[in-house]
Amino acid sequence: MPQHLFIPLATWPSHAGQAATPLDQALPHLAQLLGTWFADTPLAVAADWVTPIERCYAGALGWHASRATTSDPLPLAALQDQATDAVPCAWVRPVHLISSMNDVRVCDPSVLRLSAAEAQPLFQALAELCKEDGLQLDMRAPTRWLLRGEALRHIRTPSLALAANQHIADYQPFLPDSVHTGTPTPESGEAKGNLQWLLRLQNEAQMLFYTHPVNDARHAQRRPEVSGIWVEGAGAVATPAATAPTKQVIWCDALSAHADDAHAWQAAWRALDSDSLAPLLANPAGTGDAVTFGNATHAITWRRRAPTWWRRAKQPWQRLKLGRHPALPSSLL
Repeated sequence: MPQHLFIPLATWPSHAGQAATPLDQALPHLAQLLGTWFADTPLAVAADWVTPIERCYAGALGWHASRATTSDPLPLAALQDQATDAVPCAWVRPVHLISSMNDVRVCDPSVLRLSAAEAQPLFQALAELCKEDGLQLDMRAPTRWLLRGEALRHIRTPSLALAANQHIADYQPFLPDSVHTGTPTPESGEAKGNLQWLLRLQNEAQMLFYTHPVNDARHAQRRPEVSGIWVEGAGAVATPAATAPTKQVIWCDALSAHADDAHAWQAAWRALDSDSLAPLLANPAGTGDAVTFGNATHAITWRRRAPTWWRRAKQPWQRLKLGRHPALPSSLL
């Protein structure tokens, strides 16, 4: 089966303030891919509160693009977890919040360096709160917990990748526009109740974590504290909203895990180049293979296809464009 590899944080974020640009020589397989494969039209951020690469990823997982409108939450958590029972799901991310006189900003979870031993008691404390309201919380990774329950239905939850290092007032969970228009319905009343519950859960999580022994220990060690949660990817998958993927879809967090460390991010790129891109390029039978690179605002997909006359004519222009930007991967997006 063809592979489709998704690589978020493919370019170093400008707000990070650190120079982190591996050279062409350090990423030979990426350079080979860009010189021999063919690029789709780049995608920019849209008004659907997810990043372009997340939108592409949902499509590769079988989400029908016609359903992903501004009034229909994209159920990324349910798609990623392969939920098929139509119960709404969402990702819960433990995060560090920075408060100032003017705003409150949320940091990428990678800054926490949260171990499984530290995450477990925090997770258990929040799971008890959710259980009281009839929702189930499961840990998938130290900084990625899956929440399931009807209280997540009809709510839009902006992507943390969009909100990271931004004033969070503009990225709070909200209701789709359709709830605010027309005659009030039982569905709109349910949605408003669900939103109130979710906002309350976020506030309760902050209070719960504030005095937690895990944070006491982290504070003593001068490490960032887990000061809240971020909820993203809420929604449900129901037939025929999604179909079985036609490719092996792989979401690679290797770069995202180092959003706070430029040198580690560089090393992760070199490992990704040798461990993931090299085997992909070495498979001559993978005609349908694809790689999508993304950051918070843009995404672009490169595909291995049989070269038509139009692609042969276009390829020199691709190489010329890349030649004007010798540093990779900064020239990707």
